[in-house]
Amino acid sequence: MDSSALTYHFNRFRTSANSFLSQYEPLTLLLGPFLSLLLAHVIRSLFWVLHDKRLKATLLGFFMTSIKLIPAVKSRVDAEKETEGQSVDEYFDLFVDPTVNNNYGNVLFANKATLLFVNNWAYTLFKQFAAFFKPWIVDESSVEKCVSEEFEAGGHRWSLSIYPTGNLKEDGQDHVSIYLVLMNPSSSPLDWEVNAIVNFSVYNFLTDEYVATQDATVRRFHVLKTECGIQKFVDIDKFKDPSNGYLIDDTCVFGVEVFVVKTINKGDCLSMIQGPVTYSYIWKFNNFSTASSDMYESESFVRGNYKWKLRFYPNGNGMGKGNSISLFLAVEVLTLPPNTKLLVDYTLRAKDQMIGGQHVQRKACRKFSNPSSTWGYKLLVALAKFKNPNRGFLVNDSCILEAEFKVLGLTTLGID
Repeated sequence: MDSSALTYHFNRFRTSANSFLSQYEPLTLLLGPFLSLLLAHVIRSLFWVLHDKRLKATLLGFFMTSIKLIPAVKSRVDAEKETEGQSVDEYFDLFVDPTVNNNYGNVLFANKATLLFVNNWAYTLFKQFAAFFKPWIVDESSVEKCVSEEFEAGGHRWSLSIYPTGNLKEDGQDHVSIYLVLMNPSSSPLDWEVNAIVNFSVYNFLTDEYVATQDATVRRFHVLKTECGIQKFVDIDKFKDPSNGYLIDDTCVFGVEVFVVKTINKGDCLSMIQGPVTYSYIWKFNNFSTASSDMYESESFVRGNYKWKLRFYPNGNGMGKGNSISLFLAVEVLTLPPNTKLLVDYTLRAKDQMIGGQHVQRKACRKFSNPSSTWGYKLLVALAKFKNPNRGFLVNDSCILEAEFKVLGLTTLGID
């Protein structure tokens, strides 16, 4: 067929098409604006979905929802999930929507005093598909905090909190932070106290064992302190590295073991001080670079009716050893009346000596007593940050430490 024949047939087709469309021209002109508005609404809704759930999570959700429609796949999932006591819909709700359960797709298992906190994105049947998407899910997660469901241990209700990218308010950046929280303390008596030994753990899939803290310290939970934890539990890069075994197939397991030692309800008498006075003490610590002792004490200073000291660990104490400076406020117990605790609101501060500098400070409220006379922070400032000359904490090899505090009240201990 030569070019002239092709041209002839094409012109006939175009003429027929124009003739056909001309019959509906008025209708097109009438519906055009409405169709444009509808299309704009659809596009706007699509952008809102992408904004809320992100592109990759949206595509993953669409993909997993679509694959459920395949009869053979759905029947196999149904058969396998029946043996685990979980419906397919419940499972896919967790898998498809990363915003379920505090935006992190949480699956929880509670067993007496032990809670396993699982972030599980992949199921065996779909492991090969999830493997393609999982780097995006992990790396781009914007979740700040994950809170588990409540569980029971020692007659009390608890929950586990995980900060996947660190608790920034407690200087936990670049780490996974983990906390145990005592729930509903308002329902307890006025002066309640729960003592417990707490150990956190993370599961290593490669060695098939839990890597746990071994801490026999008795933690005190009371009206002013309803949680305890570790700001820098696992380094985030170490945690994400598959060769370390903590994150495999986008699955990780955190645990906490709670052993309640003693619950105290003595009915003690708390006397609040009207208009408490705010005290402060500034300590200039010289020759930081040549400090050879683990701990240094300031001179004793009198504030109110009590003697106090600051205790400074230039190379850190406890979990801050080798990575942070540690600072504590201590009351001299000989100046305390017998069977008395001081309720103290305090702020410990490392001062930036540059003009308009940014000081680093930590604030808390604690009971100072004979057995618990020292309170403070093991992770006040990271050493790398503290030694950085551009940050202003060290000037001419000297730093300035400050304690600001006020005694809110006195607690007279009851009789067991």
